[in-house]
Amino acid sequence: MDRTYAQALIEGSQGKDARELSVFAKTFVAYLKSKGHEKLLPKIFRRYEELLAREQKKNTISITLGHEKVLHGHKQDLQEELKKIFGKEVDIETRVDESLIGGYLVEGKGIRIDRSFKSSLKNLYQKMITTHE
Repeated sequence: MDRTYAQALIEGSQGKDARELSVFAKTFVAYLKSKGHEKLLPKIFRRYEELLAREQKKNTISITLGHEKVLHGHKQDLQEELKKIFGKEVDIETRVDESLIGGYLVEGKGIRIDRSFKSSLKNLYQKMITTHE
């Protein structure tokens, strides 16, 4: 039940200004009291924070690089390219994985783009093996 209330809280608060949020919050709490569910408030707010964190993470694209300097000077171009792909601004989280010889790996929002040298070398190896069998 706390999940349902937390989801309602997220959906009901989207796109509202500060005044509208204040009214919504008061109405929400009054509704909980009318149902005898005010004791659920701490659980609802914990669940709300969890769900909100998940929603925000959905808007984050992870880019894994072999070296941090690969992205240096190209982050703005990459953000514009990702905006074209997803139709809106996305947050970019960068990670370094030194096992990547070069290239990059983009993950998030249900996609995975692997342009790493490691992946290219694996694919080439697989092609060479299958053609000699």
